[in-house]
Amino acid sequence: DHPALIQQVTGLTGCNEFQAQFVLERSNWNVERAINSFFDDPPPEPSLPPTTSATTATATATTTTPSTSTAVAPYSTSGQIPPINAPPPSYNSSSGGYSAPIGPPPGPPPRDTIDLTGDDDADEDLKKAMAASLLDAQQPRNTAPTTDQMTNGDVTMSEDEQLRQALEASVQSHHESMHGNETGGARTPLLPQHLEVGGRSRRQIGAPVALAAPFASLEVAAAVLQALFAALPSRLAFIASRPADTRTTELTNYWKGAIPGTSTALSSSMYQTQSQRDVPAPMDLSQRLQTLFSFMALSQRSLCVIRDVSALAPAEVVARGADNSPPVRIATLWLDFLIDSFRKHATSATDAVASGKVVFEQIIVDVETVWTDPRLFHSSGTLALSTPDPNAQRTRDSGSLNQDRSRHLIHVRHDTVNADIYSCLRTALASDGEGVLLTEPAKVLNIGVEHAPGNLFETGGLPPLRIEERIHLDSLMWDRRQGLRLPSEQDDTDMPKLKHVLEELQKRRRKLVGEAGRASTELLNESIRYFRDNSRSAGSVDAVRASMLKEATPQMEKILSAVQEELAATDALISRTQSRINQKRRLMREQARQEAERPEWKELGYDLCAVLCQELGRVTSYVKQADGSWWKLSGGEVEPVTAEEATKGGGRGGSTDGSGVFWVVYAQADSRPPTQTVAATEEQLMPDETRQAIEDDNLTLESELLSLIQSDVATPSASSNIDNI
Repeated sequence: DHPALIQQVTGLTGCNEFQAQFVLERSNWNVERAINSFFDDPPPEPSLPPTTSATTATATATTTTPSTSTAVAPYSTSGQIPPINAPPPSYNSSSGGYSAPIGPPPGPPPRDTIDLTGDDDADEDLKKAMAASLLDAQQPRNTAPTTDQMTNGDVTMSEDEQLRQALEASVQSHHESMHGNETGGARTPLLPQHLEVGGRSRRQIGAPVALAAPFASLEVAAAVLQALFAALPSRLAFIASRPADTRTTELTNYWKGAIPGTSTALSSSMYQTQSQRDVPAPMDLSQRLQTLFSFMALSQRSLCVIRDVSALAPAEVVARGADNSPPVRIATLWLDFLIDSFRKHATSATDAVASGKVVFEQIIVDVETVWTDPRLFHSSGTLALSTPDPNAQRTRDSGSLNQDRSRHLIHVRHDTVNADIYSCLRTALASDGEGVLLTEPAKVLNIGVEHAPGNLFETGGLPPLRIEERIHLDSLMWDRRQGLRLPSEQDDTDMPKLKHVLEELQKRRRKLVGEAGRASTELLNESIRYFRDNSRSAGSVDAVRASMLKEATPQMEKILSAVQEELAATDALISRTQSRINQKRRLMREQARQEAERPEWKELGYDLCAVLCQELGRVTSYVKQADGSWWKLSGGEVEPVTAEEATKGGGRGGSTDGSGVFWVVYAQADSRPPTQTVAATEEQLMPDETRQAIEDDNLTLESELLSLIQSDVATPSASSNIDNI
């Protein structure tokens, strides 16, 4: 569908349809390659015939002062071209440059302006056009900063930063309305159009603050942040990170996406880069997460748009969300970015404290155990032993054990054998016999779920994915097992052989069916029809040729029959081999489950915190609050659900069409404090300025609701509903 692909590229890059078609044809209609090609080598814009006004202006300028430059000055609001030899109204002789308004004049900019400067840099023209378009939709019309300010701003931005901002802004313009009600020269931002927010402004008692993406392409990113907040260790870590965010003196309209410290979400600080803030990028992201999680902990708002955090999202995350990539892939990219940045910031902060260069204010618990703990997200493991080793514990205690399996995310596979989280997790670690056991489990387990595609040799489809509210990792720990695998894994020598046989049979089947292009049986049938038709038409023109064609037809039929018989035999062998493998896998699963059910293996517990799934094209989050209640969040709406509904992922445990559960988060269940203690800990970990700004915003909410109630009482109407406030 070429028009749809063209529309997708124009939405992602902001180019016109001619350029989109050009890069798509150049990239063989591959959207991802076309986007990369557009930014690497921008295509030329279609040539336009010169308009009468531009031609007349050029001729007049050339006739009047042929010796002066013919460069066109920035257009004025009156539409008149100033004299060529006169300095522009905003010319700054001391700085040697222009400080012309970067915001366009009232009304849309002219679309027939022709570049007479002789500048052939199409990429630069494109960036300027996109910047002007964004500023027209996002800013009040004010003048540009001075030359010195510009030197510290966009001029110093890296090319990757500019491309990321352009990509995000271009996608954003196709998903949300950027217009608001102007009051006193400032705009009050509206919520994104894709949110289905009802009339409730204050969050319900015990409910979480719903996180919403600034546009639909980043729904997965918002859901991952919602899940990380639901896990208490990661929530406290992000809130306790230091140094504190210095922008949080004002949080007006922060819940709508406004940048902290500004009165609107649509100001130029929306694209405030790391270089403009003059802080390292990992610290910048950590501070934004601190502000977001603090707001979620104390705010009485029912909703918060994550624009401040998503503004730093990598371009690949935005692009994958726009091209409908699998949600588990988008979540993986986003989590990698978050955890890597937070780890770098924690490492640098720890080094600074150790060297005495920085001293953070005292907080209620040791900072090392709150947000700089390397075990917060990362689990370490190593290969298990096939036979008992008397020196295994000594090796473990000495620290010489090779812990080369550190990871902050574990991908599991839901198939016909493993249909619960514990079994999927054990299989992912052990790899069905290769044997990896955990040495240092993370406090927060992020688990990405992939669903096996339909198997031709298995009937019944995928069973529903069962998500346990609590899992125990004792049976997966290297210490508890003394480094040994399961007995069924140790004694089984047939599994590697069966896997090798299965691989060879699958290779054979691919050759019989046809690895690329059309199926071999279809090609053979066409060959048979060809020889049969030609043998009839040959007649007596060429008796030898006719005889050969008649002989070829039955020979081809024999070949086709042999291929079909060989394919059927290969399928039967594959089915039997797969059945034997699944039987052995089920034996391992049952043995591991029986072992894990023993009371002595139930000490290291992990509680379910969040379940993310995709339902009817929308991302839905099921999160658990500190009081044990479960809530469903989708499109900005929040509603209470039961634990059974949450563990079933809305009844869609998994399917092969991309819907169903794609992410679960568990947190270590040791000494979880009461709800009141959690709230008190959160407040004490927050910076004072942030806490005060959130309290001020809560007072603003109370005033808004009071004004709304008074307005409804004064002018009652059938549409007013005070119960929704």
